[in-house]
Amino acid sequence: MIFNQSFRKWFTALLLFSFPLVMTAAITDAEYFLDNNDNGPGANTSMSVDLSGEVATATAAGISTGGLGSGVHFIYSRLYDDVYGWGAPLGRPFLVTSQSTVYTIDAGEYFIDDNDAGAGNNTALNLSSQNGVVTGTAMDLSTAGLSAGLHVVYSRLHAENYGWGPVSGYPFFITSPEIEYEISAGEYFIDNNDNGPGNNTALSLNVSNGVATGTASSISTTGLASGIHVIYSRMYAEGAGWGPPRGYPFFITNPGDVYTITAAEYFIDTDPGYGNGTELALSGSDTQVSMGTDFDLSDVSAGIHRLYLRLYSPEVGWGPPTSAMFIVEDEAQVNFANPLSTSSDQVLKLPRS
Repeated sequence: MIFNQSFRKWFTALLLFSFPLVMTAAITDAEYFLDNNDNGPGANTSMSVDLSGEVATATAAGISTGGLGSGVHFIYSRLYDDVYGWGAPLGRPFLVTSQSTVYTIDAGEYFIDDNDAGAGNNTALNLSSQNGVVTGTAMDLSTAGLSAGLHVVYSRLHAENYGWGPVSGYPFFITSPEIEYEISAGEYFIDNNDNGPGNNTALSLNVSNGVATGTASSISTTGLASGIHVIYSRMYAEGAGWGPPRGYPFFITNPGDVYTITAAEYFIDTDPGYGNGTELALSGSDTQVSMGTDFDLSDVSAGIHRLYLRLYSPEVGWGPPTSAMFIVEDEAQVNFANPLSTSSDQVLKLPRS
């Protein structure tokens, strides 16, 4: 497989932004840690992610409790999506006992948010048991009186030879009736030069099939130094006002600047740091190079992943990574959802070794 990437001396472009009226973010990674042993976002034990419809399920098998004392502990999970990055951790309690003990679950209850009436005094759950697993079900759970936004439903189980256990919380989101927003304005600014919502350079708008497209042509780069910059766009919806800005990085070179490409690397999902990715062989001229390689997928699980590509020039150092999302299927077929090249979506056969 061959990727082509060129460094040009001038920045002249027609900038095109597409803004779906309903933005979605794809869950692409997940991790977990126990108790307070958080190594930071992206640095904990990885979980496998499965997408079914619009629901992402993260699974961790063979979690070790070695070294954990008897009593209540917490396992935390954290998800990553391709729009907002790593989210906040979500914790669930579990109980470690010193020896194998069988508990007979005979009651369960639930409550919402901080409305805990005390163990045994909340709304009862209907219990069912199959193959030693007890399931507590709440039918027709009422959300009357709850405001739109994030809430948490808590459950608690009772064992006849233990008593009431710790609570376990599950967040849920309440929305008001579905609202369609009409995009009526857009604007852009570069780097930190934000004059405030509605006070920046206007975008030309076109709405087609529910998608609002904001276009800016002949964007001036006068006064911008060589290197990486960020252009931000912001949209306005009737009834909602101005939304948050969204940034897109770009690179500026000055006339006469020549950058020599001397190295390239790639990595999958997790960035090992500049210069620590897998080296790519280069061919072509110093300023326009081609790269070809078989990507090693031997340690890549089936599911959604992201491939990153980065170039090095002695004049400016390592550049920003270019990425493409791909899907690994069980038979080692890889489907690039947004390929690095400008061609249409393609399915590429890549070896796992």
